[in-house]
Amino acid sequence: MSTKKTDLWPDDIGAPSEQPLPLSILREQARILGKKTGGAVEAEVRSEAEPQVEIDFMISAGPRFKLPEFGRNLLHRFILKAPGLSDYRYLLFSVSHELKRPYPAELRHDAHVFKVGSDEELTSRLREIFAAQSTKQIVASLVAQSR
Repeated sequence: MSTKKTDLWPDDIGAPSEQPLPLSILREQARILGKKTGGAVEAEVRSEAEPQVEIDFMISAGPRFKLPEFGRNLLHRFILKAPGLSDYRYLLFSVSHELKRPYPAELRHDAHVFKVGSDEELTSRLREIFAAQSTKQIVASLVAQSR
């Protein structure tokens, strides 16, 4: 019996993507917002597995339960945060995509859902969201109340 451990993983496992990922785009925009507001309003990006479907099952002939199935999609939430207001938080938008493929992604803002097929499309939609009057009002209000 051999005690030598064999590495079965390919050398290119975990190689970075050539295309900018939604998460890196969101993190960069979060950093920029904090700088633009002098830290009065920051943004954080929270990522988690997005529930896909409910699995129906029964335990020992008891009541039926439905549990979410996790792991197929990633969900990134872009949350505005005002440290001067006891870390008040406001969900501005979210982006979800398959774990294996970052695009197409689904961008949700207010009552709107946008399908984005590339990093360029995502960047364009984010520019619209950041420039929207409602976003500017929210950020201005948080800045004013934080000082």
